[in-house]
Amino acid sequence: MDSLEILAEAFGWTLLHSLWMGVAIAAVLALILNIARPQKAQVRYGMAMGALLIMVLGTALVFWQSYDRVHEQRKEEFHLSMVSEAPEIDERWLDESPPVSEEISEEWFETSATNEFGDSEFVMEEEGVTLMDFFRDMRPYMPWLTWLWLVGFAFFSLKWIFNYLYIQNLRFRHTKPMEFEWQNRLNRMARKIGIRDTLLMLESQKIISPLVLGHFK
Repeated sequence: MDSLEILAEAFGWTLLHSLWMGVAIAAVLALILNIARPQKAQVRYGMAMGALLIMVLGTALVFWQSYDRVHEQRKEEFHLSMVSEAPEIDERWLDESPPVSEEISEEWFETSATNEFGDSEFVMEEEGVTLMDFFRDMRPYMPWLTWLWLVGFAFFSLKWIFNYLYIQNLRFRHTKPMEFEWQNRLNRMARKIGIRDTLLMLESQKIISPLVLGHFK
């Protein structure tokens, strides 16, 4: 059993289930925020953060359950593949072997079928596709879904890193300090809103709109 394959399949199931989980949590949150519209912004913000926390915890729980289920399935498949015993032969079929002739008599076929299945009629019913059939058919694609997600995650992570480095580079290139009057006014405004650190106002030749750097929210 390959642990990496088990992780990939379990993570794929987690991604699949996180879709409907996210839709359900977002729908409930939208309903609650609509009802709590008269409340303060801090209360509604706390509700949104609670929904995100529920999403994270729910996703972690789904991954844990998916990993256990996939691990047990792979363990059963591994044990079955190691079995080398010959299949057992039902002796009743040997005792009731058909007469030696070119064609099997219809009477012997009906008798054998009755003894084996308890009914002389064979009814083949075409069953519809169930949810379990869907999950079973999707199982081979779960590792590919995981790798596809990882490729997308790596791409957007690199894009974010490059953008972050570009923004940080704007602080030191093609900039000049603002006049003392504007710098002093900025620091007075910062004191009024509780910012104790000294702020630096720069004028950039690359940016035509105000931009705040070094603030995480």
